[in-house]
Amino acid sequence: MGKAQLGWIILVVSFLMIPIIDQTIYKGVWPSTLPIVLLVTHALYLIKDTKQKRRLPYWLFILLFFSILYFSLPKFTYQQAKDIVLKKYEIIDEKIPIVPVEGTGYYPFAFTHFYSFMVKSDDTDLRVMVNPDNGKVIILN
Repeated sequence: MGKAQLGWIILVVSFLMIPIIDQTIYKGVWPSTLPIVLLVTHALYLIKDTKQKRRLPYWLFILLFFSILYFSLPKFTYQQAKDIVLKKYEIIDEKIPIVPVEGTGYYPFAFTHFYSFMVKSDDTDLRVMVNPDNGKVIILN
């Protein structure tokens, strides 16, 4: 197996793993469009540059990709957010795991969805959100 085939395998596996990780571990809050766009850009570049075999652009893509992954990943997974909520409330419904958040503006790493839980507190039912970036619990009425 040549280096080009290995590169394509890594690219395809990364492209498939990002949505799977987003849906299973982060339940859809990860702003993963930027890493996916970078992978597609890398694939288009890889098609054009297979004959010249320049190494610097590939290393720059790898460095940029891992930097974007680092800055785009939420600090809290769905399970960690659930544990934060369980410390204060009793969770009664998890059917809607995330809710959209307005007013975030355009920022490539902005979280447009927060984790959502229906909880019971003092004989009242409340909907709470957890910010995936800082773990802050927000109570909705």
